[in-house]
Amino acid sequence: SSLSIPSTSRGGSQLKPDTYSPLRDEFPDQDITISLGELLKYTISKSDNNTCDILIEYVGGIDQVNEYVKSLGI
Repeated sequence: SSLSIPSTSRGGSQLKPDTYSPLRDEFPDQDITISLGELLKYTISKSDNNTCDILIEYVGGIDQVNEYVKSLGI
């Protein structure tokens, strides 16, 4: 599955300029389509803050993530 990430939208870019983001640096001011696997790769292996935020939003937000982690007993 893939996600489209616009360079700008009504709420502004999903690739925030004030945080560490190799993805944003690689595709400055561009609309991109990227697979979930690639988003995970940037998040885990490159510590990309923007892709982490995008994935959290994709799964329903931080509350959803926290609920899931708690359900695992972590």
